[in-house]
Amino acid sequence: MQPPPFPVFGQQPQQPAQQQQQYPQQYPQQQQQQQAYSGPPQQQFTTAPPQQQQGYIPQQPPAFPQQQHQQQQYPLQPPPPPPQQQHYAPQPQQQQQQDVYAPPTTQLAPPQQHFAPQPQPPQPPQLQGYPTQPQLGAFPAPPPPSVAQQQAVGSVQPPPPPQQQQQQPYVPQAATPPQQFLPPLPPQFQGGGGGGAYPPQQQLPPPIQPQGQQQQQQQQLQPQQQQGYSQQQQFQSVPQQQQGYPQQQQQQQQQPQLQQPSSGTSAGPSFSNYPQQQQSGSFSQQISTPNTPTPSTQGSPHQNAPPGTPSLPPNQRPQRARQAQTNRRIDPTQVPSPCRDLPQDTAGTSRPRYATSKTFPPLSITNFVAMDDGNANPKCFRPTISCIPHEDSFVKESGVPLAAVIAPLSYLQPEEVVPVVSGRPPVRCKRCRAYINSHTQFAQLGRSWVCSFCEMSNEVSTEYFCNLDGNNRRRDVLEKYELSKGSVEFDVQGLEEYAPKNDKGEVLISRPMDHLFALDISLRLHQRSTTALQDLADSLRNSIHQMDPRCRVSFFTYASTLHFYNFKHPQVPQLLVADVENPFVPLPFNLLCWLTVGEHMDAIEAFLDRLVTLSEATEEDDSCIGAAVKVANLILAETGGRVVITGHKIPTIGAGAITKPREQHKIYGTEKEKDLLRPLDGFWTSTALESAKRQISFDLLMFSDAYCELVTLGQICHITNGAQHLFINYNGAEDRPRLQAALDASLVMEAGYGAILRVRCSNGIRVKGYRGHYLSQDPHDMDLATVQGSSTFLVDLVHEGKLDIKSCAFLQCAMLYTTRGGSRRVRVHTLRLPVSNTYANLYKNCDLESNAFATVQECIFDAVNKGPKLARQHAIERVVKLLTSYRKYCSAGSRGTQLLMPEMLKLLPVYTLCVMKSDALTVGTSTRIDERVQCIHDLMTMPTHRLLQYLYPRMYAVHNLLGHPTAGTLNPTTQLCHLPTLQQLTCEVVMSHGVYVLHDQQAKLVYLWIGSQVVPKVSQILFGTEDCAAVGRTVFIESFHERLRNVLHAVMLNDTGSMDRLLIVREKDAAEEAFFRNMLEDESVPGSQSYSDLLCYLHTQINARLS
Repeated sequence: MQPPPFPVFGQQPQQPAQQQQQYPQQYPQQQQQQQAYSGPPQQQFTTAPPQQQQGYIPQQPPAFPQQQHQQQQYPLQPPPPPPQQQHYAPQPQQQQQQDVYAPPTTQLAPPQQHFAPQPQPPQPPQLQGYPTQPQLGAFPAPPPPSVAQQQAVGSVQPPPPPQQQQQQPYVPQAATPPQQFLPPLPPQFQGGGGGGAYPPQQQLPPPIQPQGQQQQQQQQLQPQQQQGYSQQQQFQSVPQQQQGYPQQQQQQQQQPQLQQPSSGTSAGPSFSNYPQQQQSGSFSQQISTPNTPTPSTQGSPHQNAPPGTPSLPPNQRPQRARQAQTNRRIDPTQVPSPCRDLPQDTAGTSRPRYATSKTFPPLSITNFVAMDDGNANPKCFRPTISCIPHEDSFVKESGVPLAAVIAPLSYLQPEEVVPVVSGRPPVRCKRCRAYINSHTQFAQLGRSWVCSFCEMSNEVSTEYFCNLDGNNRRRDVLEKYELSKGSVEFDVQGLEEYAPKNDKGEVLISRPMDHLFALDISLRLHQRSTTALQDLADSLRNSIHQMDPRCRVSFFTYASTLHFYNFKHPQVPQLLVADVENPFVPLPFNLLCWLTVGEHMDAIEAFLDRLVTLSEATEEDDSCIGAAVKVANLILAETGGRVVITGHKIPTIGAGAITKPREQHKIYGTEKEKDLLRPLDGFWTSTALESAKRQISFDLLMFSDAYCELVTLGQICHITNGAQHLFINYNGAEDRPRLQAALDASLVMEAGYGAILRVRCSNGIRVKGYRGHYLSQDPHDMDLATVQGSSTFLVDLVHEGKLDIKSCAFLQCAMLYTTRGGSRRVRVHTLRLPVSNTYANLYKNCDLESNAFATVQECIFDAVNKGPKLARQHAIERVVKLLTSYRKYCSAGSRGTQLLMPEMLKLLPVYTLCVMKSDALTVGTSTRIDERVQCIHDLMTMPTHRLLQYLYPRMYAVHNLLGHPTAGTLNPTTQLCHLPTLQQLTCEVVMSHGVYVLHDQQAKLVYLWIGSQVVPKVSQILFGTEDCAAVGRTVFIESFHERLRNVLHAVMLNDTGSMDRLLIVREKDAAEEAFFRNMLEDESVPGSQSYSDLLCYLHTQINARLS
């Protein structure tokens, strides 16, 4: 029997879908408040003049485009050079016809001044911007279908004739008093991982004035323009509005719209880029078409800094640290971006609460609290689509995978703990063996119940009987967790049906998990890193102190031979086994070698104190890690358990030795590279299969600087669902926190072993296959030697027939396992999902995180079986198919010049691009095979709340930290840090006068990038010295400003409890190349594609397919 190292599933042939009438549902935007342009000195103000507003920062207006109110567009080709004439002139009345939404108000705003440039050369065709959807808090009945009900990324259209350009006057709301501070974020943007600001708000167009007033004001303005007034007028920019999820948008409407702090972007919105007022039901983000955007001072230290804090020397313009290596055809500040379109976490005291019975779950990154009222917690069971299509043709034509992300033991908040049912066996269906759940219907006055999955009527036992109320619900529904909760756990300790069994079918006694440590103490490892073994001993000591005192641990070491220890003897003698081809255990291990944590801690610490001495005394240099794995299987064959094994090189002698390493740099980037991603057949795969059947898992820690054939050695981790960690150039001072976190996850965190997981579906749906780290002895089950909170899997679903649109579909994940403390449990997660027969509902109910996880799994499958090059091509092909189907079935009447994207998946292209640029699929030869294999292993089981930040790193501008009232401060209640606003990953954001913090989770690094033009006063405030060159050399983090230290600690501390390494990089240093490789929206890697190029390519391919 062969395991599915990277499971292969057959592709279903595509069938033409039946076109049906669609009613796309959109989310209306919240009403927006406009900050009016001040106009000439004699002009009246809609709100207070900018100079009188608190926090007013003067800014220079960029040049006007050809038409003032023409919607900003992407060009399909580079725009012509800008006109030489920079002064303003009266603009002819050429405005597009549009429907202007006027919020209810009792006062009319005074007319606002309009300006226009001098006549310019004709512009080439341009792509229209992303239309922004209006915002609704819930899902109401859909309006009649219209072309405007989609999200447009771009359109090419000529301006209408002047006689058709009519516009109704805009009536703004009453102005909110401008303030500089930020109140606590609304619940949908709150979380426990840090802080941020409100999502940017989109600027509304100015009110349209009568023709006479426009001409009169333009005549008044001409003398001022001749005096250079047009170049000196100051404005206050209003950023774009973030598009959120329905639950987030509903709550956002209730918040006051206050002035935003500096975001640190290089080019703020220009005065000429007034977006058009959107039609009802449309989603529009404005896209400008700059040549090379002029760097602005937005985000510079002086913008929100205290008085006397300069950002640049006088008369010096800000400069970018590096120009983007791309032909910029789309303004990067206007396209969908995680920085603007996802909620930012906060250090607030409250977190958003979500009732699980609602259809659409919030994003995991919001750190919400799930209130279980009948459906499973989405942190544990998250489908790609929150409504099931009624037939298979919808899934094939839509391009959206029908699957679900499973994390059965996901880490939960204290308010979300899964309740335990004990004292009675679980009630199950006699036919399909599904577990009774909160959606079960009772009949015959409570004497029978109907299975939600196979619809069989089951008799209720006498001891489980209860009367029904007037609604045919049991009167004890609130007393029995399995009848009221979507996630529940049954204690089945002592029930023979659920007891663990060995290979012979004999029942085993459930006991606490045994932990065996196989430690490499070869001489070369000690010489290469004198602190590696000492750090390993200290980290093991700390982790074992926190283990369950009932657990047993034991140790043996190896190098060229195997070393065993008699821990019951006072001197702890060492026994050597030189036969590493057919290794054996030389002493009765169960009697002499196991140590109970609660009783023998002194013996454990004494051995760990000798570890470095044992390495210094040995003269062995080879590695027999294969023999160590084989011996570990012999020791744990009867009880199962967990093995933590360390190594430093490729196995050179004994069982499983690899004498001919396969790494060849000349085949990097070629079709043969996929062979290096496949393990060698033979010892390692067969041993991994044998271990998984015996419920033995392996956690591998490799301290290697050279090629170590990790893809082959990692089979024992992949098939047994163990952890795998690669430490390259181990540095004790920097890598020890990561080592400690890895051991804590293996030894301390919630986990189980000996698990069997199965997903059951209601009639009409079945399981197609599973993806992740597991062994499958039955196509319906996953056998997991170990399972922990971070273990995440994907289950693919497929239709077996048409579903009734009036009914619901049910999914149930049940996992039988033994806890770390030795209790036998069954954890059950049940979902009820509605059935839909429209493409509009399908796209509206897509989940970004689970679809991104499914994309990652597809890319990994293609990379291993077809190579990274074809994997990148297929990733783009899937996005093209999805967007083509969306336009075909949800906006058939739209113009071919628009790139339409579903609201819930508008960020899928950028995350697909990030997957393509990750170490798992990146182009080029800069990523070694071992590093690529490690990235693949991490991505295959990464929790959804970490996935998005892993793919798209977080970057913050900290040079204006003190100008923000709360950024860098700690919440007095939660002691969490308020983080600054996220920055976009493009070179156009990074300025030479700035300081930036970037978290690269793939490299486990936090970069502190310092520009070459940071003024001494800013350096003195941030670092405690006016000389930036001294930072990291003579000035260290202890001397940094308290706010900067808080931000660095919050970013460096990840969710596993470890601190990632801090790397200080200065502009023009050799090390800054790694920093700029994280600018994923640019061509950060030679031969890769930029985000704007990807969007243009998608637009071209969609038009070609539909034509």
